[in-house]
This record gives sequence, C-alpha cells and structure tokens, in this order.
Amino acid sequence: MDTRNGSAILILVQTAVGPPAVYTAVGHQMGAKFSRKAKEVDVSDKSNVDDQFIPGSRGATMTLDSIYAASDAALAALRTSHDTSSTLILERQEDGTVLEHCTAFVSGIDEDFPRAGASKFAATFTRTGSWTPGAAP
Repeated sequence: MDTRNGSAILILVQTAVGPPAVYTAVGHQMGAKFSRKAKEVDVSDKSNVDDQFIPGSRGATMTLDSIYAASDAALAALRTSHDTSSTLILERQEDGTVLEHCTAFVSGIDEDFPRAGASKFAATFTRTGSWTPGAAP
C-alpha cells in the first residue's frame, strides 16, 4: 500500500522557452488530481446478448488547486495559455524527481476570493497526445 503524502506531487508549468526551457512549480499548490480515461468502443452484435466493448482512444485531465498569488509566474503562464488558446508543457514531479511530461491546454480556471478566507484558484488541463516519461525538453 502506497501511503505517500500528496504534497510530494507537484505540477510544473513551462514558463520560458529554451534552450534550456524553464519549468516552474505553480506556487502554493494545495492539491493535484490526475485522471486518465479510455473511451469504450461498442462492438456488440446480434450473436451475443451481452454487450461487447474494446478500449478506444485515451485521454487525460489534470486539476490543480492552489492558493492565489497574483505575482506567481506559473499562474501568469496558465492565464496566458488560456487567454491565447495555446498549449503549454506540464511536468509531473514527485519528491523533486520529474516523472513525466505532456502537452496540454488550460480548459478552465476558477478563481475564488471569499470575504473571510484565503483566495484560491483551480486550473483544469486537458492533455493532448500522451504522457512522456522523464523531463521535458
């Protein structure tokens, strides 16, 4: 059973094009969620009363929750990516070691500024292509 503390997992965003490119952890991360899914392809026919499926295309989304910091360079990169409808490169890091990277676009940013509480934001990314093991170029 893996019981690692979730704080060991970070999402980094490309904040400068290289060489070498610069990847910056989004400041004050509170949570990260990685969802990997496969679509189902229905191949049922009349010869069987049970539905039959094969795996179809795969996709992934990532959600990042963070304390809002107006001066955070990675947050600025996320906003720019969203506002210009451009992709960016994300890295997934665990305990300071890069596990994988992917190209993604920002499919949503939610900002929450409560009257009496910490300001927060959440960003949702949709992966294009696949995850690639190791550090991004």
